[in-house]
Amino acid sequence: MKKLLVLAVLLISSLSIGQTKRVPIFSEKIGTVELTYQKAIYLDNSSPTKYYAFIAFQNEEYKTIVDSKIIGFFSQETLTEFITDLKSVQEQMLTKEKVTIDWTKSNYKLQLYEFNVGNLYINTIQRGKGHTIINLKNVTKLIEKLSLIEIGKEELKQI
Repeated sequence: MKKLLVLAVLLISSLSIGQTKRVPIFSEKIGTVELTYQKAIYLDNSSPTKYYAFIAFQNEEYKTIVDSKIIGFFSQETLTEFITDLKSVQEQMLTKEKVTIDWTKSNYKLQLYEFNVGNLYINTIQRGKGHTIINLKNVTKLIEKLSLIEIGKEELKQI
């Protein structure tokens, strides 16, 4: 019986090696993007719990196949930078001026085009390019929801 108990403990502990449990803290669909904030718990305790946010979307370039794209934020600095860029986009969109402008960072590009006033193109740069389009109303909502996230915190900010 003692050998069976030791064997069961060894089997259970070996099963958890390399396993990660992802626990969503917040998730919401905003226009064509899905905003998610979650934590990753390493079941073998090989790393501390990690927190990150990301936006996911279907690549607009393809209509007949699934080509999901993700832009991830693994630190508060990268998330804050994205929010700042979105606020700049929002200010420009509110002018209704016909301009072509882009905000390019290492893992994303935000673009406004003079031929499509009122819509923002969100582009991935890493791991295969792709884009989606959201309007001013959804840019505003995305800014509001992203501003509630503090990377590393268990709960959203209260406003």
